[in-house]
Amino acid sequence: MSTEVETIDCHSRSIHFLQASNPPYVALASFPGSGNTWTRLLLEELTGIYTGSIYTDGMSKMSGSRKCPLDGEVFIIKTHATRYRFTHPFCKSNHTSKGYFGKAIFILRDPYNALIADFNRHKAGKITTASQEVFKSTDWRVFVTKRIKRWRNFVLFWIKSFHNPRFILIYEQLVQNKCEELTNVAEFLSVSVSESTLACLLATDETQYKRTKPQWLFKSRLFDRYLRDIVNREINQVASKILRDSHLFQALKGYLL
Repeated sequence: MSTEVETIDCHSRSIHFLQASNPPYVALASFPGSGNTWTRLLLEELTGIYTGSIYTDGMSKMSGSRKCPLDGEVFIIKTHATRYRFTHPFCKSNHTSKGYFGKAIFILRDPYNALIADFNRHKAGKITTASQEVFKSTDWRVFVTKRIKRWRNFVLFWIKSFHNPRFILIYEQLVQNKCEELTNVAEFLSVSVSESTLACLLATDETQYKRTKPQWLFKSRLFDRYLRDIVNREINQVASKILRDSHLFQALKGYLL
């Protein structure tokens, strides 16, 4: 008796827009540099539906960013903001009162690595790398000092002030165990996911929006003791407001350098 092995064609799976008059809007909230674009690509594969954004983004790959998210064509919506309500540059004026996040997926990433990624974006673009000299400049030190305070306020909003249903997606755990984490996200979204979809997700090309890191582009080299003290202080402030036995508390403490 022969056994047939199923061949999965991942390229045949198409991503589409919704056609819904009142979809359940879900924030995909993250501090800049925390892997939102990569996560969006995974969620599009997971759900089969394009994700949206409160920004136009200007990326050809992210078709949903060029849509008003209030037109019922998307339901997962990227945001770096701290608010329940949202709009989009392409939305009509009569839409402004309709955007309201009923749920949120909050991406938490090591703030050291998020700051590096965000600084790179400011200085060199989405997928290229700023020079080592730029990271040695005063600009870098000023950037870290100011942005880490915004990181603290952003995290505290989404984990303490957002009171609707929320899923905390820890970036490092997503990298290490993509299948398990996305299965948990699907359950949160009440989305059914087939084994073939999970298999395709495991095979997804993840390099398009990732930088190739030179040997010097690591947090241990870019943050001296002065900057580490500043970042660690803000991490500890956030952790002090979290239950000590929670996985979030443990993740935050694991970020200390």
